[in-house]
Amino acid sequence: MNDYRKLQYYSNLGKDTGKKLWDGNSFTFYNKDAVSSKIPVDWDQDPYKYRSWMLRLSGFEWIDVLISKFKFFKDSKAIVDAIEFFKDWDKYYANKENSNSFAWHDHAVSLRTHRLSVIIKAFKDVEHFDSDVNIWLLGLLDKHFDYLISESKFQRNNHGIFQTQALAAIIFLFPERYDVKSTRAIIYTRLEFLWSLQFGEDLVHKENSPMYHKRILKYFEDIASSEEFQETTLPYTQKDLLTANINYDFLFHPSGYIALLGDTNLISLKSKLRWQGVKDFPEAGYLIFSKLDIKKEDSYLIIRSGFPDRTHRHADDFSFEYSEKGQLIFSDSGRFSYNYNDPMRIYLTSTAAHNTVEIDGITLPWWGSFSQKDLYSDAVVKYEFRKDGYACKLQKDFESIGVNFSRYINRKLFGNGTIQFSVIDNVVMTEARALRQWFHFPPGFSIIDSDDNHISLTNGNLYISAEVENFDINHYRGSNKPLVGWISYKEGVVEDRISVSISPKTKDKTSLIETKWIITSEN
Repeated sequence: MNDYRKLQYYSNLGKDTGKKLWDGNSFTFYNKDAVSSKIPVDWDQDPYKYRSWMLRLSGFEWIDVLISKFKFFKDSKAIVDAIEFFKDWDKYYANKENSNSFAWHDHAVSLRTHRLSVIIKAFKDVEHFDSDVNIWLLGLLDKHFDYLISESKFQRNNHGIFQTQALAAIIFLFPERYDVKSTRAIIYTRLEFLWSLQFGEDLVHKENSPMYHKRILKYFEDIASSEEFQETTLPYTQKDLLTANINYDFLFHPSGYIALLGDTNLISLKSKLRWQGVKDFPEAGYLIFSKLDIKKEDSYLIIRSGFPDRTHRHADDFSFEYSEKGQLIFSDSGRFSYNYNDPMRIYLTSTAAHNTVEIDGITLPWWGSFSQKDLYSDAVVKYEFRKDGYACKLQKDFESIGVNFSRYINRKLFGNGTIQFSVIDNVVMTEARALRQWFHFPPGFSIIDSDDNHISLTNGNLYISAEVENFDINHYRGSNKPLVGWISYKEGVVEDRISVSISPKTKDKTSLIETKWIITSEN
């Protein structure tokens, strides 16, 4: 019989786990105002219209407070109290066929299963053990097992990893109750699929977000080291994990800050690999340049060069982040939150919030209107790495919207130390449309001067300017009408920043926009 104390979730449980989420009287998730936890609990409540808040509630992460009391202080009553919440949860949903809550959301089920499994096992070690309650608990566990083993419920994205871990935990702790052999075969098949889906041959995470590379890799590392997977053959090796860890470093600017592409919060990595040259990850959809010196003053460019997956993507075809002399110049928009109807979330994931081309003021197809056939793994036509810089060309025919988009980027260093960063966009469309080429600066930049065909900015160390003719230049900072000029570095928080648009004066079927940014250390 396997010991629940060897289960990875339980062995990793710390004394203070869950204390910030629940104080015994109320739930406090994501720094929101406290909500009563008195039984009976309204398990469908969504007081802040916040999806992540609901996930925390239904995932039972807050109940770690009680489980840790039992683990570290032998508090038997804590397990009994935990069971009362599960009873209340089960009673609440007993006669509810249509619920809009996260009750059976795939991630919530996975989180809850680990905690339920441990509580059932721990219950036998307390003086309050009741065989009838134990039978009911096992019945509740059966419901979770049936959900997790179902092919129709299995999520073919990173959530599938959580489901697979929860399934393995159940058969590890209750081998006498379930068909271990057939379940283990299903687990292997799922892991084989998930590893290929998530990291592929490039060994770079393919869900459009640098932040999720390390986060999801950690789950695969946990699987490789956990007791509940010791009897399962894995479809990846320790060398694969090591290579994927190394590749993570390529997603960081020389300053140590992560590229904010897709759903990414700001992360700083102090100790990292520095390198010189080009890294092309066609499966994951990243083209990355690092040049000139192997130090923090290095230049760096990361381009969204493909869309291999729908998860965590933004409407940011061919967008990029660029830093020079170790300082970020053009930045992405950040994650903000998963409240998909929030106007700020809608803006920050839109085409207009990224360093790319916007057509007719709309967001290119994605999420609901984005079809599987629109996915593409690599739009890179060519790239070069030179002594004075680097260049690349990307091109994609977006048939569903009648747009052929070609982008050429060239970074060139002159003898006097001046840098020219050129972005040339050629857009051919089936009908005449209005275009806007967007450039977004970090919050530290401010405008020095601007007019109809010129703009200059600085962050106090670098000076950036562009001259254009026969185009309209507009700039915004923290604007609400229209909603533009914002960036998000962490959950639910935004900062104002300079956003610049350059657009042709008339609509046309073919538009060529060439913008040359001049970068100097002196004004």
